Amino acid sequence: MTCLKMNCPEFMARYRAAPSGSAVMLDVRNNDEVALGMLPNALHIPLGELPARCAELDKSKEIYLYCRSGNRTQVAFDILKQAGFPNVICSIQGGYDLLKTL
Repeated sequence: MTCLKMNCPEFMARYRAAPSGSAVMLDVRNNDEVALGMLPNALHIPLGELPARCAELDKSKEIYLYCRSGNRTQVAFDILKQAGFPNVICSIQGGYDLLKTL
């Protein structure tokens, strides 16, 4: 089981180094925030919908979580761990605004 919390540069480096098809970038921001932009190839599930939509995610993949500032990713991290996701990586320092520059 790998459940990690890391800063944005480490988070992006790990995601980019993951073998193709082995990782999912998950945006847990609200719809209005996502309308302003999101990371390429990210999947969007708002935090409030995540408990009901966990089945849409593949437990065999690493799940990379991000939001605007890092607060919602910590809640999403706990939801996914509780749902039995063994590989969850969380960006806790910074968020979308910093991640999009990396």
